[in-house]
Amino acid sequence: MKQTIIILLFLCLRFPLWGQQEPVPVETSSEQVRIGGQVYYIHPVLKKQTLYSISRHYGVNIDELKKHNPQLAEGLKEGDRLKIPVVNGHVFPSYTQPVSAQPVEDKTPTPAPEPAAATPVPATGEASPQLQQDVTTAQTPNLSKLTRCASLENEHHHDCAAQVYDPETMTYRVALLLPFDIIPALNATLADTLRELTIDRLHASDNFIEFYAGALLAVEDMRQKGFSLYLSVYDVKNLDDILHHDQLRHADLAIGPVYTAVQHDTTSLEKFLSYARERQFHVVSPLDPKVENLLPGNPALFQVPPPLCAQQEKLLENIPEKTDRVLLIYEDEGNEEELVNDYKTLLEAKTDSLIIFHYKVEKGLAVRDTLLTMLHPEKRNHIVVASNNEALVSDFTSNLSYIQSILKYPITLYGQARWRNFENVDLSFFHHMNLHLAVPFYVDYQYENVRQFVMRYRLQFNREPSQYAFQGYDVFFYFLNALRTYGKEFAPCLSDMRLNLLQGNYIFRRAASGAGYLNIGSCLVHYTPDLIVNRK
Repeated sequence: MKQTIIILLFLCLRFPLWGQQEPVPVETSSEQVRIGGQVYYIHPVLKKQTLYSISRHYGVNIDELKKHNPQLAEGLKEGDRLKIPVVNGHVFPSYTQPVSAQPVEDKTPTPAPEPAAATPVPATGEASPQLQQDVTTAQTPNLSKLTRCASLENEHHHDCAAQVYDPETMTYRVALLLPFDIIPALNATLADTLRELTIDRLHASDNFIEFYAGALLAVEDMRQKGFSLYLSVYDVKNLDDILHHDQLRHADLAIGPVYTAVQHDTTSLEKFLSYARERQFHVVSPLDPKVENLLPGNPALFQVPPPLCAQQEKLLENIPEKTDRVLLIYEDEGNEEELVNDYKTLLEAKTDSLIIFHYKVEKGLAVRDTLLTMLHPEKRNHIVVASNNEALVSDFTSNLSYIQSILKYPITLYGQARWRNFENVDLSFFHHMNLHLAVPFYVDYQYENVRQFVMRYRLQFNREPSQYAFQGYDVFFYFLNALRTYGKEFAPCLSDMRLNLLQGNYIFRRAASGAGYLNIGSCLVHYTPDLIVNRK
């Protein structure tokens, strides 16, 4: 049987560093030659470049590089001129993330899981009085998303004082379950794994390797703070085999499975939740927003990605309750009725001066005159656009920009997270109108802790961190701190814990009586008039 688990004792964990300076980024060579009908780049090797970084940049695996460059048998040397086959259609990556105030694309990983089965029946077996009571009363039906977000209470346990932690006697067991897919065994350090895997083999499971890498850096930080941890890492190709492993039986916390379905198994997370209830440990779902359907009946389940309703409420926080001009804009014949109704409900509860405008793109400049009748020339106009239609956003912001820049109407615009991916909208319009967007996660490279993480990640793994890496760090750093501060029964005490995370804002609330916990923390992104994008 293939090995599916590594036991990592992080009391003595040490990561090998690949040099003490930042790796030199690889730039695409402008020199090409044709040899025997094959076109090659001629790449001059610079000091501190590695064979891995070169192969990754050009999209050619290391074995292929060695075949065309026999001198590599003696190792890679500065000044070598490598022949690298041209790969048609290959998109060259960027290895230098800007540490600046420019917009950074934030793509939260939300692959669609297969349909989840019915809410699992509570497992039999012994349970603590608190968990047993939660399970037996967990018959609450799913609430509408707006009602749930507005009514979540700040649960606070009466005994939430921080524990006196002793690393000599208090070692916690944590399980990490990831779909590594094509990696046959994880029997080396992560740095060695990343270095030895070829580009083709790494591609399918690259995101989860990134998550794992970020998690390991968080574990190392906690170890340096004196936290004693026993980590078990599982490849969830075969969940049934994992559920029979002794280490998992004694876990205090499990992070993953990351999706409700693993490959063709549509009940993997539900099966695992039943197992966790029986053995009384918490389960964290770090990536899948669809897990909220499983929160009823699973009081020890935590969903990290915030729901849409939490993002909507975050977006409207800065609109004053007493203001003369609040406009809700939506497409006259759009297909986003639910989104429009959500904002209408929230805004009507916030102000009694709401103006609703059905916007039609085909009206052209005529719509500008209509907008002028609704806006105040001197007081601040708060405009919420409930649409993800790129054509509408482009047309509307163009008209609004004229009103704001030429006629000098004071405007603050509120949009949707998807707007950051629009390609045909003038970004200067966003800045001129103080655009605010609420997003689940956002990496602001102006923050010092983000810069330090990027630098460490480059040095450690010789690659740029993706959003999966930031997520892996945040999830592990948050929940390991919860264990260290409050012990295994940390759930009711999380309202007291505030941490400076890299890209997330974690505020956990119980979704309903007897249900699991939902993160209602989102990030507010602000496009400022001085062409800066920051996280508020």
